Amino acid sequence: MKQIKFRAWDKKEKRWVTNEEWLRVVPISASLKLPSICEIMQDEYEVMQFTGLTDKQGKEIYEGDIVSRLPKRKRGEYYEPKVVEWYLAQNHNGFNIAGKNWEVIGNIYKNPNLIK
Repeated sequence: MKQIKFRAWDKKEKRWVTNEEWLRVVPISASLKLPSICEIMQDEYEVMQFTGLTDKQGKEIYEGDIVSRLPKRKRGEYYEPKVVEWYLAQNHNGFNIAGKNWEVIGNIYKNPNLIK
């Protein structure tokens, strides 16, 4: 069974919020009202879901990560980077990546320069 996990980007502080910090911001007892909490907090935080996949190094892959399947040609150079996104389709909903040969090379907040 896929583990459901999230991470959050603090838009004001420009940093990742740890799970422990996030649980203090969004108490478990409030989880029944999650949509309204998310609406209130969307100005402060960008919340991204864990895909259930890990990259070649064992790093968890989340929405907003930038991944590549192709190896580095030179130090710091990657080919065909892709932003991990959730999509809705007529017959299937899910993330736009599958398989195990991905490598996380950054994310849309700290490394926007990786996306052309």
